[in-house]
Amino acid sequence: FAVVVTVAILASMFVSLTLTPMLCSRLLSVSKAEREAAHGEGQKHNFFMRGYDWLLTFCLRHSFQVFLVFLGTAALSVWLIQTSPKG
Repeated sequence: FAVVVTVAILASMFVSLTLTPMLCSRLLSVSKAEREAAHGEGQKHNFFMRGYDWLLTFCLRHSFQVFLVFLGTAALSVWLIQTSPKG
């Protein structure tokens, strides 16, 4: 059962991170009035956007180190699963 749940979560993650944004960009259109209204609200989120941009740039420039962190996290997760008390 755990394998089924894991596969379902991974499939959901794949769809939410790849297919959904692409389909939204293709299928949804924004009118000029909506774009102008969103511009004022977008200014409130500039801090978060700059942080996201910095983080994304950092991760892309240091992709090998990010991959090593991923491998370490995965290995730690496996170790924790194996050493946790069962039952």
